[in-house]
Amino acid sequence: MPEVTEGDPARENRGRELLTKIHISDSLTAAQRHDVEELVLTHQDAWALDLREVTPNKLDECDFDIDPSVPLQMRPRRVILSPQEQEAAMAYADILHDAGFIRPIAPSQVKCVSDVIMVPKKVEEHRASKEATLDKAERAISRLLEEGDAESQQGDTRDHAERSSGLELPDATGDGGPNSPAPHAVSPFDEIVREQNGAAEMKRKDHLEEKRRTAKGWRMVLNLKPLNRAINAPPYLPGDLHRLVSRLVGKRFISVVDQLAAFWAFGLSERCQPYTAFFITGRGYYVHTRMPQGLGSSPYYQQAGCNKAYCKARERPPAGVPLDRLTGRRNEARYG
Repeated sequence: MPEVTEGDPARENRGRELLTKIHISDSLTAAQRHDVEELVLTHQDAWALDLREVTPNKLDECDFDIDPSVPLQMRPRRVILSPQEQEAAMAYADILHDAGFIRPIAPSQVKCVSDVIMVPKKVEEHRASKEATLDKAERAISRLLEEGDAESQQGDTRDHAERSSGLELPDATGDGGPNSPAPHAVSPFDEIVREQNGAAEMKRKDHLEEKRRTAKGWRMVLNLKPLNRAINAPPYLPGDLHRLVSRLVGKRFISVVDQLAAFWAFGLSERCQPYTAFFITGRGYYVHTRMPQGLGSSPYYQQAGCNKAYCKARERPPAGVPLDRLTGRRNEARYG
């Protein structure tokens, strides 16, 4: 989050922008809505308006050991991307690089390569009305419940990808937040420098906005399975979205939190970074500097980190639950 303090205009502007991006149910009373808005404004550092605001946390750094007996993929497979996919892949890489989540690496330093898959998102051509959205949701829920009943009676041989309801994960194309106030000019020369820096910043923002438009509609996914086999620590399982929806429908209140930043906020140890390489045609090799989604051992670091943050907020020591099997680290007991 930007360096802002109470009473700072930048903080007030940022809070107002946050409220435009967070959906608060119309069923809340005026008093309840006021309480929710005050909560958001008071604890606005819990939300990131832009990927560049997601800075590394101080809770832990992702680290893992590699089983030397497991062969690693050292070259990207020949997957021909369409012109649209190629353009989106380069734009996506530029966005992540600008945020500091990935960095270029020389081919000679690569220790494992994960293949890049460009997945199209389901994007509506226009924003539907509230009535149309509710009607669509009711039809979808009814269909899911009917399919769930059919599955329970005769079983379902489809794999998870075929059963998925297409719920979207957060993307890396969010809008940037407002800038902090410019420092007071102390000389005409300082004013000129500030104007030049401002013009450069505007040009950079326009460039990034163009990248976001190009990447919009696509998601870049890495096939980390070859690497995860050598880590010997489980990633998050995909889960069954049909059963999840069926179990949760009908509840009056539900809170949905974008946890993408919870992954990107964990740094990745320097010795492990060369194992997370991927190749983008026209750009070259990149490695992650932050913990990517789908990486083996990531459940431990996210959940243990949340435990540490919670216990720190409550001013009590972390719970001593051994999680060494989840870390992918040998000869070291980890607790969280």
